[in-house]
Amino acid sequence: SSLIAKLANTMCLDALRIAGLTELKKAIILPCATGLSLALCLLSLKSTINKSWVIWLRIDQKSCLKAIALAGLRIKVIEPTRDI
Repeated sequence: SSLIAKLANTMCLDALRIAGLTELKKAIILPCATGLSLALCLLSLKSTINKSWVIWLRIDQKSCLKAIALAGLRIKVIEPTRDI
């Protein structure tokens, strides 16, 4: 409901202000699944550090690959090893 969304946004803004971001005027919470959240983080990093490669430890989860591809980055797959 819009009342719950407004309450969540207000609580988020309050938490950000407590964390020291006192100049913020508005905040918004957007629901994202794991893959989309990861893609948004990668896009932010891509624009900040201007890199195009992601080193990815191969695990059996396709959302990571999809997020990297969505962000327009290249993937370097590292196979896991098991040392005993």
